[in-house]
Amino acid sequence: MFRDLPCGNLQQIAESLIRIHQYATVQMVVETKNDELIELLSTEATKQGIEENIFL
Repeated sequence: MFRDLPCGNLQQIAESLIRIHQYATVQMVVETKNDELIELLSTEATKQGIEENIFL
């Protein structure tokens, strides 16, 4: 994915690094939200007594 980013001069390298940083930031937010969702599901499953079945 990143090998197609332009790197011909300093301006292009800087722009490519910004794109990589933006992508990484979005990925971190998504992973954090997924972790929060799993925690909520786990908590609710525990309340309902079905925690052993929820992640099969």
